[in-house]
Amino acid sequence: MAAMISPRHYRRYPWIHEGMVDELKKHGIVLHLHICGDTTKITEDFIATGTQVLEIDHKTDAERLKEATRGRTCLLGNIDTNLLALGKPEEVDAACRELIESCQAGGGLILGAGCALPPRGAPDGSPAAGGRPRRQRCRPGGRGGSRPTRIALRRSR
Repeated sequence: MAAMISPRHYRRYPWIHEGMVDELKKHGIVLHLHICGDTTKITEDFIATGTQVLEIDHKTDAERLKEATRGRTCLLGNIDTNLLALGKPEEVDAACRELIESCQAGGGLILGAGCALPPRGAPDGSPAAGGRPRRQRCRPGGRGGSRPTRIALRRSR
């Protein structure tokens, strides 16, 4: 969406979710919002929706957006789906580690794809067919969750 309309248009049209977000939260529903493309120009608008999870595309600077959220929401993403589908396993691991290192302080990151993945993974002949994450395990890093969470990626063989 951020790649399809200008920030001026994004702000001009009232969102149907205004008022709906609080009502859904009252019922314990965790809300996710995904906007395709680079959301840099609408960062504050994106955060102001009030959703608990902002699903971010790989084109968005995750570290900058996480700093802008200041604990108001959680980020999900933003590993490039092309890399996940076609990259070498070690490239995927490196991208995951880089994202975790840059965004782990204070928590609030769910490691995931920057957009929807195709129903089938990498084609059998592609470099990424050598493995896929089998298990993700989160371990609190310290007392009261005050330290960053580490995510261990394991590959199936």
